[in-house]
Amino acid sequence: MGSALIIIPILSALAGASSVSGTVLDERRNPVYDARVFIEPGLGGVLVETRTSADGAFAFQDVRPGGTGVFAIAEGYAFGGRHVEVALADTVSVVIRLGAPGMISGRITSFDGSAVEGARVTRVGLLGASKVGIPLAKLAALGFREPVSDAEGCFTVPDLRRRQRGDKTGLPEG
Repeated sequence: MGSALIIIPILSALAGASSVSGTVLDERRNPVYDARVFIEPGLGGVLVETRTSADGAFAFQDVRPGGTGVFAIAEGYAFGGRHVEVALADTVSVVIRLGAPGMISGRITSFDGSAVEGARVTRVGLLGASKVGIPLAKLAALGFREPVSDAEGCFTVPDLRRRQRGDKTGLPEG
């Protein structure tokens, strides 16, 4: 039992040695200054936020090993991000590209077709070359609006990337 007490603090110290850093760029590969960058270590993890510097750089220290979502947003841009696997004492570097903002809308109904009011859209997935979940419910605590269906069951999720010509990711143009 005495050795277990010694091993646990050592493992905790090593687990905190991992880091994730990178750069946020726009579609023309220019750095995005003052973008809000978030890290979510696993679905149950607490969001941590930082901002990008003038050269679009960001960094998170003491990242817990495992599957981790890293995503960003800035004024005039849509969410962008990546899912990364962080190993013990690992240093992970990512590039996040932000594109033109768009939105998706939908309607939530019950099995009998009647509108469901007050349904929350708690998470959306960004698909494409890099997949990452955007935890809308967690972002609500940081000043973002969590989408909720209205009396007609309609909802809108803003700030999702609009697809450009030739792009296979994002929302369709229109």
